[in-house]
Amino acid sequence: MNSRSGLTLIEVLIAMLILGVLLVTLSTALVPMFRITASTQKATQANITAQAVMETVHGQFANPRIDAFKKSCVSNYTLPGKVNVAITTYDSAGQRVGSPAALSTNCGTAIPDSTWRPYKLIIVEALPRTPEQVRLVLEVPNPNPHS
Repeated sequence: MNSRSGLTLIEVLIAMLILGVLLVTLSTALVPMFRITASTQKATQANITAQAVMETVHGQFANPRIDAFKKSCVSNYTLPGKVNVAITTYDSAGQRVGSPAALSTNCGTAIPDSTWRPYKLIIVEALPRTPEQVRLVLEVPNPNPHS
């Protein structure tokens, strides 16, 4: 009677083969999850950037002491890369006036609206034309009462 403890070489090779198959199966399942995580991180960062831009534009538009609303512009602000801001103007009947215009970052040269407008729509797009695109829309009332 020969009692030897331990594993034979064939048993070790079979165990390694089973372990290898399991690792390959797990890794093929994990790679897509890593890609989804990276895409989600990009979209989250784009959302944070778009919200920051929206807050800045809204803050200046809501201030009645500056003409940002009337001129569709912001002062002392540089838009981050890969961010577009469009402004849509509406008349007192709620009808859109003209086409959406790009936000001006130079209030000194911006041309003010010729008539009083009740509100404007701010549209901020971060990472446009990508799968992670974020689009925020905010209606901003005119901070100056109708005269």
